[in-house]
Amino acid sequence: MPVEKRVPYRSSFYGDWHRRTLPKYCRMSDADWFEVRDETIVACIETIVIPQMFIDEAQKIYPIFSQEDWKTKALVLKEIHKKMNLPVLIVRHTSDCKRFALSYVTPSGDETEQQVMTEEAFQHVLVSLRHR
Repeated sequence: MPVEKRVPYRSSFYGDWHRRTLPKYCRMSDADWFEVRDETIVACIETIVIPQMFIDEAQKIYPIFSQEDWKTKALVLKEIHKKMNLPVLIVRHTSDCKRFALSYVTPSGDETEQQVMTEEAFQHVLVSLRHR
């Protein structure tokens, strides 16, 4: 049974305010999703919507850690992986969520090679996440 959506949209008001108001050295990064099981966080997930035609080459066409504007995001994801001992998934997906390109952040902060999968295969990955 689907879970009811609690927030109808993602606001950027805070992000806009933060960038406009604070000094440059005060950087921020949002965390897209935390996967939770029985009040325990089991993974952090960074999602990127990409066009269907690019799913097989998603990691090459939409790199995240090599882009200048993603440096803070890469640092945050690496620290979550290291300090919280959580798997960090990078999920590039089509807008209809029928195809997924999944990779992981490694302990050194790199990204593993993507695995392209169907909706069912990705569901299996998420369902299989467990408490440590």
